Amino acid sequence: MKDLVVHIERDIPVNTVVKYGVLDRMQVGESFLVPPDANLNSILACLQYRRKVHGRRYTRRTTPAGVRIWRVR
Repeated sequence: MKDLVVHIERDIPVNTVVKYGVLDRMQVGESFLVPPDANLNSILACLQYRRKVHGRRYTRRTTPAGVRIWRVR
């Protein structure tokens, strides 16, 4: 078996893109619509994380156009 050869690099920036940054910008009472073809499970996991870490509360309702998510606290 061959040894794995790796090259150590410096000054490579870390990707700081937040996938669902809209959740961090929402104020209480604001909402957004998640289209039916979006990955709802991923968004719901982000909601759980923000509730656990930041104390933010969200609620969701299914509509004919998709799932609407509101920030409630």
